Amino acid sequence: MSRTLCVAVLLLVSIVSCPSLGWTQDNDAQPATWEPKVAFSAEQSRMCPLDVGDEFPTAELTNLAGDDFDLAGALADGWTLVAFWNEEYVGGVQIRNHLMRVLGDAENVQVITVYVGDDRQEAEKIVATDPDQTATHTQDNEGALWSEVAKKSQPPRLFLLKGNQIVWLDIEYSQAAEREMLNAIRFHAKG
Repeated sequence: MSRTLCVAVLLLVSIVSCPSLGWTQDNDAQPATWEPKVAFSAEQSRMCPLDVGDEFPTAELTNLAGDDFDLAGALADGWTLVAFWNEEYVGGVQIRNHLMRVLGDAENVQVITVYVGDDRQEAEKIVATDPDQTATHTQDNEGALWSEVAKKSQPPRLFLLKGNQIVWLDIEYSQAAEREMLNAIRFHAKG
């Protein structure tokens, strides 16, 4: 083995095994939290006319039993994650359970899912797969709310709100969006 390679290996071993050099591994440590930034391309901005700081729109919604749901009243105080979904995208139904697993104590964040469609029976079947049933499941029967939050494409849309003000949003649900969503909740709601 060359002398340079030996020195490099010894240096790497020293760094890994010596916490005072800055590399420590704490398996119980909370993930790093950073101030969330929302940045969309021009095309993505055209798909979602809302931005951080905007007031979240309200519209007439029903719960999945068909009863009126007061969205404005539900958003009045506290933290809310609003997740849109349809039959092709059901991730919004499972977000609350994921929050509970990852954050441990997300009880200060209510989750409202909004089914975009008119097939209430299909929505009820899908929601029945949510074993915890801690989210409030609603339906945007006529697409009134959806037309306020999206100009193109189908769900997903995720919004973190403080009262009725948007503090974070994303237009997709992916691993990257999930990581950003959890960070936004840690940064803002658990602050």
